[in-house]
Amino acid sequence: MNRTKMKKHYLKHISVLLSFSIVLTICVEMPFIQDYIAGKALIVILLFTALYYCLKLQENVRAYDQQNLEFDSLMDTVSCGIVTYALDDNLTILYANAGYYKLIGYSPAQVRQKFNNSGRNFIGAEKLLSKIIVSDTITPNIDNLTFDFTLKRTDGTFVWLRANCYRYHRSNNRYDTVSYLLLDITKSKMYQQKLLLEKERYHIATEMTNDVIFEYDIETDIIEHSAKYTELFGRQARCINFSKNIYKDNFVYRKDIDTIKKLINSFRSGEPKFSTELKLRNIEGSYAWFHINSQTIYNIRHEPIKVIGKIVNIDTQKKTLLSLEKKACKDPLTDLYNKAVTETMINSFLKKTPKSKAIHALMIIDIDDFKDINDTFGHLIGDEVLKTFSMQLQSLFGPNDVIGRIGGDEFVAFMHDIRSTKTVFRKANAISHTLRQNQYAGNKDCMVSASIGIAISPQNGATYKELLDAADHALYQIKSSGKDCFATANNTYQNS
Repeated sequence: MNRTKMKKHYLKHISVLLSFSIVLTICVEMPFIQDYIAGKALIVILLFTALYYCLKLQENVRAYDQQNLEFDSLMDTVSCGIVTYALDDNLTILYANAGYYKLIGYSPAQVRQKFNNSGRNFIGAEKLLSKIIVSDTITPNIDNLTFDFTLKRTDGTFVWLRANCYRYHRSNNRYDTVSYLLLDITKSKMYQQKLLLEKERYHIATEMTNDVIFEYDIETDIIEHSAKYTELFGRQARCINFSKNIYKDNFVYRKDIDTIKKLINSFRSGEPKFSTELKLRNIEGSYAWFHINSQTIYNIRHEPIKVIGKIVNIDTQKKTLLSLEKKACKDPLTDLYNKAVTETMINSFLKKTPKSKAIHALMIIDIDDFKDINDTFGHLIGDEVLKTFSMQLQSLFGPNDVIGRIGGDEFVAFMHDIRSTKTVFRKANAISHTLRQNQYAGNKDCMVSASIGIAISPQNGATYKELLDAADHALYQIKSSGKDCFATANNTYQNS
């Protein structure tokens, strides 16, 4: 009950009492009223009753004013705008807090004087009316609605507002009312627009590059790729059960299976960053080199939830680098390992099994009288001898053996994990036999042989240098006493 109604309510009762008192006063003066004193007493009682109601009215009005003041103070402290309109032709403002007037940029007095207390010129009135008024008739079944809109303030600036509207049906009034709760969402809208702009920039950037952007959800095991993924690999951009389906269709090169397992483990373990290189099968069915770089995103509890990353095609660069590395490791004439790489690789094998019972063998192979071959037949024939002999050495040894050229006409062959020294002797004999069978440039007079010094590990040494010195000592003994044979560092000679 508002203040005006409260006053009307009590004044109605007082008027009735006063009227009744007047009637009684007139009545007691009439002759048929014998008890004058009783009539006067009744009038006094009625007058005191009216006085009591007046005092009660004043007390209630004062209490209501205090409650209304407290309510207005509370409404003025909230950070949003609150307003109530009458749904009449003027859209009259029945109530508005300080937040409302702050949003529209006018004071209550300015609204009353300039706009006749009408809300039609403020805060989404047109949008409100378009939603709740159809053909100039208020639609009765719409009780509340929410919408966002922009407002141009008096200073020319624009703000985004969210309106929550509540309609109240007044059965005893001519017009219904609608109340607004207005929130300033400018910062939120600006952030949303910024996100949309960034998303559009991201989309344009991904379309302009050959890189693949991906987002992996750790909990659901779903990975989403940019459109370039399908273009490069012919696979769907969205993959469920990623940790299992990645191995299907030989998508990952078989030698890189362990690499992809490490990648997935890094995702699930929440490793902050991970980077690797591996070969993937492209849309043409061939394998190409790709670089994968990823970064983990955490929630507020620092639990890993997503991984964002990029897949970059590095096939051309990688193959160029491997080619350069190969050239740096290999002897340019024979395509065997050069001296430095040979030493490094043999030492790495020896360090892996320093205390094991495994037997290793190192051979120094020296082509007999190679200087005479160059002098007699020329350097071109000499080069052909070296290249042909190198190819035959590679065919005689396994893929895990190390073969290198350490000098002009000197070669090293390293065999690891052999069963016995007889294996080495058979291999040395095969080398010598192969050299004798060759013809170079169709010249039958160009006969080639080799002397071979052998060192056995661990009995002749545990490092490359120790084994090389021991084998070189055996080779020296062979060169001093005759050529075209092989011997061990323990002076075990054998004709090949």
